[in-house]
Amino acid sequence: DGHQAPERARQLRLGLRRRLAQLLLAGATLFFCRVAPVAGDTLLAMSLADRSFQGVSASGDFETTPGRRQLSDDGRWVVFQSQRGVLLVPGYSGAGEQLFLADRLTGIVRLVSAATGSTTQAANGRSILPALNSDGRFVAFTSESTDLVAGVSGELAFNVYLWDRDAGPSSATRLVSHRTSGSLERGNDSSGDPDLSADGRYVAFESAATDISGDAAEESSGVGTIQSYFWDGNAPPAEATRRISHSSSSASSPANDDVRNVVLSANGRYATYSTAATDLVAGTSGETEENVYIWDRDAPALAGNRLVSHDAGGALVRGNRDSSEPRISNDGRYLVFRSLATNLVAGAETNWRVNIYLWDREAAASESIRLVSHTPLSSPPTGGDGDSFDNRISGGGRFVTFTTSSTDLGPDPVRGLVHEFEPNPSGGGLYGLAGSGPPVPPPPPTNIYIWDRDAPTATANQRVSIPDEREGDQHDVHANESVVSDDGRYVAYRSFTRDLTRGLPYPVLPPTDIFLWDREAPRPSAHRLVSHSTEGLAVSSNAEALQPALSGDGSVVAFTSTATDLVFGDLYFTDVFA
Repeated sequence: DGHQAPERARQLRLGLRRRLAQLLLAGATLFFCRVAPVAGDTLLAMSLADRSFQGVSASGDFETTPGRRQLSDDGRWVVFQSQRGVLLVPGYSGAGEQLFLADRLTGIVRLVSAATGSTTQAANGRSILPALNSDGRFVAFTSESTDLVAGVSGELAFNVYLWDRDAGPSSATRLVSHRTSGSLERGNDSSGDPDLSADGRYVAFESAATDISGDAAEESSGVGTIQSYFWDGNAPPAEATRRISHSSSSASSPANDDVRNVVLSANGRYATYSTAATDLVAGTSGETEENVYIWDRDAPALAGNRLVSHDAGGALVRGNRDSSEPRISNDGRYLVFRSLATNLVAGAETNWRVNIYLWDREAAASESIRLVSHTPLSSPPTGGDGDSFDNRISGGGRFVTFTTSSTDLGPDPVRGLVHEFEPNPSGGGLYGLAGSGPPVPPPPPTNIYIWDRDAPTATANQRVSIPDEREGDQHDVHANESVVSDDGRYVAYRSFTRDLTRGLPYPVLPPTDIFLWDREAPRPSAHRLVSHSTEGLAVSSNAEALQPALSGDGSVVAFTSTATDLVFGDLYFTDVFA
């Protein structure tokens, strides 16, 4: 109702601000590291000899948004955030969180969120959540600035913009979340979290605005809900934006609940998202939990949406528990998501855990969903004994990576935390306790697995984050934040492996590192320590490394680190490396 509308809009604004607050870093130095391919596409370790520095330094952030590119496919271009462009761009002026595009080939950094007509003057508000297209020419982003595009008017809220690296300063930035009445009028409420097609023509985003869709001149229904939209950069302003999450009865009627997690396929034809809405597909029934849907740009207007997380017995029966976090292959055929539902795969034993599933758009409804996070010899399919999450899919759709606390997905044993109930040498009870009392076990270990769609069930899941056997068995592993190359050969991830001989005081655990795994390399050499110290290729850095991103071809890993020994002469607290 009308009283709920302002609250729903406020929720979107707060959501965007929370994303900003989650940016972990306040200051950074940006160095460029060259990781050159050699024979057989094997990556050279990031040794001192391999590093080529352009002497560019800044204070900034690098946030990897799930499902969004922040590296071009060839690894040349990197988009990141910074509050101190004065250290990046000669002649820079401005303040606040801004976006920059770095060219690893030349070392030149360009200001993305520039005020119209300038390449050095930052816009007058924060710019966040960038998404890069495949060749690094276009950047879609969210901003509260009012001077990114000349002549723009309308509500003062977050909006979505598209920046073109090859355009002149007066025409580089376009307003995406504009009203149907004109490309220079901002929508009447907040928009954000954009995704971008490979060619940069199409943008999918979320919005609480009610006047940006060309499906209706004015909309009174759905006021205040967060909906998903699709923008075509080649269409006239009045026809550029289409609502993705519309009712099955009318393209001009929004879905009857909020939408989130919108992700666009690389070819720009398909968008996937999750929602608890119940009116997107005609004839659907079942529980009113959050479900996953896919939208087809080329389908008839009222038949564009399909239910993905459906019952094994019928494509129109919704899953009986929440499904979310969809990710999509480049061509939009395959979609991976996480779910607590128990009715997606016939006969499957889910153990009431969160599992990972793959959906095939071209398969029959009864065979379209496959359980990914399954045990090796499961008949019927059986999910693991822990929760799985953080799912990613390769560009070709064959490989899926995910994080899990399960211990029974593959042939390699998963050891528990060896220090779980160890005495604290410094006193004060057992590990994990500040004082006396019953022991508090630490969280279970989490590991990275890669699943091969074409492999037999018994060998489909392979554990990626295996401790280095050279160090013996004194390990516990916490791995997460995996990303996979388009061909599924390379996986970058964040992890720590605690060696009890390292001598760290209790309850201090070692900092996390970034690793690169090569599926085609023999096991002893399959892992490479990316975030290594200048002291050696196998020496961990002296502080956290996190938020890995991987180029589509797997040749470049980008990450954030607070370490000071990854490069020589590092004077700032937090660094961005690529």
